[in-house]
Amino acid sequence: SGTLEQLEAQRDEKLTGHIILLQARCRGYLARRKLNTLKLQDLAVRCIQRNVRKWMSVREWPWWRLYVKVAPLLNVHRTEDQLKAKTPRRSFTYFGISKQLHPSSRVQQLARLEPAYPKVRGKLIKRRSFVRALVSCNLG
Repeated sequence: SGTLEQLEAQRDEKLTGHIILLQARCRGYLARRKLNTLKLQDLAVRCIQRNVRKWMSVREWPWWRLYVKVAPLLNVHRTEDQLKAKTPRRSFTYFGISKQLHPSSRVQQLARLEPAYPKVRGKLIKRRSFVRALVSCNLG
């Protein structure tokens, strides 16, 4: 029984050593992650501070004040230009539709398409019956 106790003591010592190493590695990993996070935060803070310092020096300049007042007006002007660019297209489509709705052109179009109607209708009926047959085969 003395050797068994001795073996258990050795096992406990080895196991304790391995657990201590595992804990140390975990603490090191977590510390490195925390350090990387802090470095990133430090970089972000320095960037913000640098930009604020530059803004503080520029905000009193007359051209900057002018720019701040004019910049929103430029966006309004761009929006007006975009609306003007779209307006001619709308008028062309309106006139295109009104030409199609003119009675004489409509009658001519119907007269030209009327002979083809039975043929197209027959094709449509065949395709519908084919689709119904496919659906019934897949469901059945």
